[in-house]
Amino acid sequence: MREHFSLTFLRNQLASRRALTQLSALGFASGILTGLVIMLFRMAFEGPQVLFLPGANTENYEQLPHFLHFLLPFGGAILIGLFFYFLSRAERRVGVAHVIERLDSHQGELPFKSLLVQFLAGALSIISGHSAGREGAAVHLGAAVSSQLGQKLALPNNAIRSLIGCGTAAAISASFNTPIAGIIFAMEVILKEYTLNSVTPIILASVAGVIVTQFFYGADPAFVVPSFTIGSLEEVPFLILTGIIMGLLASLLIYISKISAERSQPIPLLLRFSLAGLLTGVAAVLVPQIMGIGYDTVNDAFQGNLALQTLCVVAGVKLLVTGLCVGLGLPSGFIGPSLVIGALAGGAIGFVGDYLAPNSDINVGLYAMLGMGAMMGATLQAPLAALTALMELTANTHITMPGMLVIIISNLVVREGFKLKPIFRTLLTTQGVELKSHPLNQYLDRSSVSSVMDSDIPHSASVVSIEEAKILIASQHHWSLIWLDDKPKVLLSNSDLAVFVEKLPESKGEINIQLLDIPAQRLDLGEVNLRATLRHALEVMNSKQVEALYIHPSNLENSVIVEGIITRSAIEEVYRYNRQQVPLD
Repeated sequence: MREHFSLTFLRNQLASRRALTQLSALGFASGILTGLVIMLFRMAFEGPQVLFLPGANTENYEQLPHFLHFLLPFGGAILIGLFFYFLSRAERRVGVAHVIERLDSHQGELPFKSLLVQFLAGALSIISGHSAGREGAAVHLGAAVSSQLGQKLALPNNAIRSLIGCGTAAAISASFNTPIAGIIFAMEVILKEYTLNSVTPIILASVAGVIVTQFFYGADPAFVVPSFTIGSLEEVPFLILTGIIMGLLASLLIYISKISAERSQPIPLLLRFSLAGLLTGVAAVLVPQIMGIGYDTVNDAFQGNLALQTLCVVAGVKLLVTGLCVGLGLPSGFIGPSLVIGALAGGAIGFVGDYLAPNSDINVGLYAMLGMGAMMGATLQAPLAALTALMELTANTHITMPGMLVIIISNLVVREGFKLKPIFRTLLTTQGVELKSHPLNQYLDRSSVSSVMDSDIPHSASVVSIEEAKILIASQHHWSLIWLDDKPKVLLSNSDLAVFVEKLPESKGEINIQLLDIPAQRLDLGEVNLRATLRHALEVMNSKQVEALYIHPSNLENSVIVEGIITRSAIEEVYRYNRQQVPLD
């Protein structure tokens, strides 16, 4: 009984957007769980890699025989295709785009099965040497395990939405050992908002994710980054050119992914995955550096150990293969490959700059780092997350100014020059999913119906005596809930009922009043569960064309147990009041 009371109290507190303490504690728990899941995910693909890759090096695909350069990605794609073949279309959806979709259209409820599918498909994709990354899969895993935490506790959906942001932040910080970048990524790419109530639990989750990572892997960052500095202000024009070139490459990557996704929709699943495997296998025979996560190649670019031809060829082939395979639907992730492409292309730009201006002391590694940040920022259209990642990875404030310049220019090229959406939203559009992002929706998503509902509304049968009608009037409530055939039927205006009763003639006999027939304002009812957000309640009202909903327990479908009622005017009044009296955080 005490446990039930505690959970009920917690749920009621979290229904409001002001439950900061409780949400912060859950955020920290979410970060720990996410960190543990990410570690399991890394072990799932790093263990097999150590066993079959030369030198027990998880990145050493280059030293494999050429026939394995082809067979690994081709066989892996067919294996993943067979796995997906036995899943429904909805169950095949994985990755960051899927998280954004579920957050926008399903109140953040990510199924446990999608977590398992992402775990297995992501690990298989990396093991088989596809142009893949662990970051996109990590975001899905972190968001899913955090969503599951909220669902198991039957928390209101506004709290689950916040927990998804926590899981995302913990996943990114655990992947790169960059806690601040994880926070900014979650808020800039996933939640699309910056408020005190959302950022506080996300910070704690990000810290928790890093704690778990450092416990298992130590405090070393994902990349080996030497000390960088810009030679002189004479490099500024070249930095501007770098931003433009990276914006063009990011636009090309988004465009290839978009066209590939649109053109491949009619192709059967197994054939699409086989094409992706064939394409990757042929490319890997020619350029084996495209295989796997590719962070060893990135580190070589930072150190200036790669020739200009190698940088250009690997970047170009990886861009083409990644764009086509992502469009074909292979669950290989997008964030990791974009980082590799950006680092290699940036390094090539640095080489060219050093050749054209030999006296300018251009640092090739610096441009590789800037290219990586610009590519990430431009494809995701998340400039703050990219800049923060640069600063955390380098631990060098000298990169701030050039990083800001290059990242913003590359974003402008993609967004304003080519009018392209972020890659994940582009992919959702090709799948027929249109997001409903709007400031009003975001605001209404922060509160649950239980924070606004009227739980003390009087109930009545549809036929009452005069005395029973007077009891309803005396309740001082604006509405009464009228039942018919053991189901909630309508809301009746008590003021209109009072007017009707006053006009009744004096009678010694008993008079029964049919409440569904008297002249009065009545609101037809829909239904919604107790965990729903105000936004979802408003969407249900619009779809059912009703002005009010009765609220039933979240664990019961089609229930006639009524926890309370909520009207459209009540939602609108809450929004108006908070906008006028309590500024948004």
